[in-house]
Amino acid sequence: MDPYSRVATKIFYDDVDGELIRKEIEQHRYIGQFDLAPPIKNWDVEGRWYQEEYLYGKTGYYFSPKSSREFMEIYYKDVAPFLVRLMCFGDSHRITIKHRMAAMDAEIRKQLDVLIEESPEIAASATEFYDYLVRELDARGNDEIFLGFAHGDFHLFNMFRTASGLKLIDWEGIGEQSLMYDFYNYFFSHLWLGRSKNSLKNEVENAVRDMASRLESINADAALSLSKKSNVYRMMYYFERIYAISTIFKSTPRSFLGWINVYRKFEADRQRLTAHG
Repeated sequence: MDPYSRVATKIFYDDVDGELIRKEIEQHRYIGQFDLAPPIKNWDVEGRWYQEEYLYGKTGYYFSPKSSREFMEIYYKDVAPFLVRLMCFGDSHRITIKHRMAAMDAEIRKQLDVLIEESPEIAASATEFYDYLVRELDARGNDEIFLGFAHGDFHLFNMFRTASGLKLIDWEGIGEQSLMYDFYNYFFSHLWLGRSKNSLKNEVENAVRDMASRLESINADAALSLSKKSNVYRMMYYFERIYAISTIFKSTPRSFLGWINVYRKFEADRQRLTAHG
């Protein structure tokens, strides 16, 4: 970071593939034109670096909420409108659940096999939850969901509140994901960081309904899909995120298990609260 020259420089490790560097720079240059990210100023693919505009403003480290109520106030005021922009950025399209799963299942299984060798106790919990996801999604395999543009690591600590509105940094996970991927990642990252004392079950369900309402006038088909299949989108987020944290982000076994435990606890609380509701 160099606030005096108004740039922040990203330098890639030697083991990062050059084609991935080129693609990230190309995508980031495009996104920066639409005020979603700081624009790129200079770059050198072969030199393995690029410079983006230095952002002046508060990051998630400084406006991170102290309570679930404050967290949701930030969500409705700032985050939800920004999420709508992300969801509607570029074209969305439908895909069957079984085809979406097929694109990732083999790689996830391979990563779980590696985990079994490194940390059997962690692998057991991860495999149990993954098998649960596969059963749930296989039961709806012929259903269609919407895929679209996603930041890939959407949470408060990757946000800057600037004079011109929110902007996102750290676009390493950019790509095509299910409609609600960034939405769910906002909530589950908060739980993973241990920032909430409750499961956010009611907060998430209320926010899902609100998001469907926000999308209705922009993409009625996507809004209807969300309203009818919110549980499917949540399960697909788990599936896609497990793939991302074990491949793109290359999380440690302990971090990997941390994510799994957040998902398991949310599902257990949700089922318990639903049964008593």
